[in-house]
Amino acid sequence: MQKKSSKTAFSIIELSVVAIIISALIGGVVAAKRLTQNSKLVAARSLTKNSPVNDIDGLVVWYETTMPQSFDENADDNNTQISTWYDLGPNKNNATSGGGATYTENVLNGLPILRFNGSSSYFNFDGTPLASSNYTVIAVEIRTSTKSLNYFVSGGNSSKNRKPHLGYRNNTSLTFAQYGNDYDVAVLGYTSPIPRIHVFRFNSAVGKTLHVNGSELINQTTSNAKTGLVSYNNAQIGRYGSYYEGDIAEIIIFNKHISDNERKDIEQYLSKKW
Repeated sequence: MQKKSSKTAFSIIELSVVAIIISALIGGVVAAKRLTQNSKLVAARSLTKNSPVNDIDGLVVWYETTMPQSFDENADDNNTQISTWYDLGPNKNNATSGGGATYTENVLNGLPILRFNGSSSYFNFDGTPLASSNYTVIAVEIRTSTKSLNYFVSGGNSSKNRKPHLGYRNNTSLTFAQYGNDYDVAVLGYTSPIPRIHVFRFNSAVGKTLHVNGSELINQTTSNAKTGLVSYNNAQIGRYGSYYEGDIAEIIIFNKHISDNERKDIEQYLSKKW
């Protein structure tokens, strides 16, 4: 009986040791995961600081999700609703929440994004510098829905050339539109999240182009395509009556038509980062 009792006690000790080892291993895996995430964040911040965006004139706004100055202190905790998305550019054209998108960690290339819920999340910003001007709008996003009117940049007044809406008109088409001055292109319907870098460019002398992940999908040179925005009040990210459903990582807007070389440089930066 004593021998059996001794053997049972030894088994309990063994189990305790095994539990300690497993806990240590789990802790090590978690620590390694955090270290990897932190290293990716450090690399992303370095890319942002050295981005060609810093050297291109005409920057109106630059919102992104990896820099400490993008959000209020402690706002970049996982699953936190963001009230202000700070502009990294010189104008300090900060985006204010109309219905907080959620800061979500480790989504795109191990980096955080802002998650828009498709029902209430959006931001307001000052879009007036785009009125009566050439412009470029760049967005890194991942839609997570088949919904229609799923625009990531929009807003304005509901009359021709006063309400831009950029994004998914429906499940199978993207649009570069100015309300009544619209150009659509077919895309594959949503089945799973696909990261996309969108570059919308308008030039009153050339027309409108849209590049997605480096490929040209729209190139319109008609007289209508050469007509820009008369005004751009009530500018919004993530809302057009309907609300955008998906993840946004970065928004960059210029009140100029950036060159092809500038476009490629920015696309390269965004590709490395995201």
